[in-house]
Amino acid sequence: MHIAMITPQWLNTKGGPTTYVKNLKCNLESKGHSVFILTCEGGTMVSAFSNVPIVRDLQILRLLGKINADVVHIHGRIHYIPGAILYKILLNKKTKIVFTFHTQPVFKNYLEPSKKIKVSHKGMKGVLGSFLLRFCDEIVSVSDSLVRNINKYCGMQISKYTVIQAGADRVAVDIEVVDSFMKDNSLLNASPIISSIGVFSWDWKVFGHKITIEAIGILKNNYPNIKLLIAGDGVYRDFLVKSAEEYGVSNNVIFCGNMDNPYIILELADVYVHMALNESLGLVIIEAMMAKKLIVAADAGGIPEIIQNNKTGILIEPTVSILANKLSEILQDKAQCCILAENAYKYASENLNWMKISEQYLSLYKGF
Repeated sequence: MHIAMITPQWLNTKGGPTTYVKNLKCNLESKGHSVFILTCEGGTMVSAFSNVPIVRDLQILRLLGKINADVVHIHGRIHYIPGAILYKILLNKKTKIVFTFHTQPVFKNYLEPSKKIKVSHKGMKGVLGSFLLRFCDEIVSVSDSLVRNINKYCGMQISKYTVIQAGADRVAVDIEVVDSFMKDNSLLNASPIISSIGVFSWDWKVFGHKITIEAIGILKNNYPNIKLLIAGDGVYRDFLVKSAEEYGVSNNVIFCGNMDNPYIILELADVYVHMALNESLGLVIIEAMMAKKLIVAADAGGIPEIIQNNKTGILIEPTVSILANKLSEILQDKAQCCILAENAYKYASENLNWMKISEQYLSLYKGF
């Protein structure tokens, strides 16, 4: 099959949706299918289009015709659908249009709760979005939570959809690379090491990082050599750096920036913490499961759809005191840490590997 994937970001942008599309592409190609990336971001080995309405639709139409796409798979942007509809009507009536939701709608300001925000796709935009989605042969979401919130806050009504979660594969990390990272960041005497990964662009992720930073301030009284490694970057970086200073943990928190290989800090972690408050799913949680790590995560968003509390990880109410108490408790129970980490790996390796995820999509592509 010729599969066109239309995505707002590509490899220049770090984040779960980009990783999702990249890995899905690689696995589909390993099965002999041709996958083409269409994006307004541009880059090498992609087809770029304008983000100007109408111009964008006509350019998508032209690119799909050039590819002769059997499947048009749109990721995360409803306003890319019209170009696919034009292609299906004018050039290839047998084309299958698939749409995948990746990111929770923004319906609350987590850093400034009293500040009003404009909810996307509300009112007429929601009506138009619902209308365009009817032209899709299949609607996919990475979690049930995401669709519930779209229906609740965005004025859209999505009743028929398929949940296909993110995937990950176990990645071996070169021990020399890990050793070098430890030396460069003065981690040789660090204990325990807590890792957390998430871009600094969404306030609900940033607030989660702030909770974790503040918890480190409590834990360092009993663990003076504790280190928190945070991978990610974005507009809220200075806010988090100042938070570390405010809570007196600047020497205990290392901001790693965007990492080409985040498995380095997963490999080092005694515990992986994910306190994001509005996560659609959390691909990095699955990566931590594949790395055989104990996970402490917020009982929020789509996270409970992949973590079973006290079986494949620990779910908590995302507050500073609860997180600090839970980490203090589990760090003293290494046997339980190992059991939960092994359970997490077993579940993820059997159910959330990219081979299985790509097969689920292929069933959709072929099964209409």
